[in-house]
Formats: sequence, C-alpha cells, structure tokens
Amino acid sequence: MVMVMSSRGWTEGSLWSDRGEHNSTQCGRFECFQCGNVYRWKGNLMAHLRVECGKEPNQHCPYCPQRFKHKSHLKRHFLRLHPEHRWPNK
Repeated sequence: MVMVMSSRGWTEGSLWSDRGEHNSTQCGRFECFQCGNVYRWKGNLMAHLRVECGKEPNQHCPYCPQRFKHKSHLKRHFLRLHPEHRWPNK
C-alpha cells in the first residue's frame, strides 16, 4: 500500500487495480512509503521501488568520490565537472 493524495486528502492506495493488473498510467500524487519521495505517475513510483529505493548508488566517478544511482546522472556529472577527460564509449 502507498499513501495517495486525492481531492479528499491523503488516502491509502494500491499499486494494483481492482482486477489485479498493474496500474501505471494513473495520475495523481503517489508517495513512496519507504523514503517519502513523491511522484505524479504511479508507474514512476513502481520504477522507483523496483530500481532505486533503499539501494546504495552503484555508479562511481573515476576522478572523485561522487556516486550515483543512475548512469545518466554520472555522465552528466562527468561531462560538467571533468571536461578534461573523455567519457568512455562502451
């Protein structure tokens, strides 16, 4: 269960529809019960729970101690703060 913001205030909601199907297209205010992050789309909350929440960053910058949960964030950091180096094309 997750806390969902509706016109009546915060209510307890489910990440699944009444028919047992994944409901990722529903729009609203969906808050992660573990960390409090808020998402507009239920599918984004589902992805957050599956990939990100409660996990340590596993992307490491080779030139400083920065760590990231997403490779795209590492690349953005790398290109902005370490322009003297080339981003590895793998």
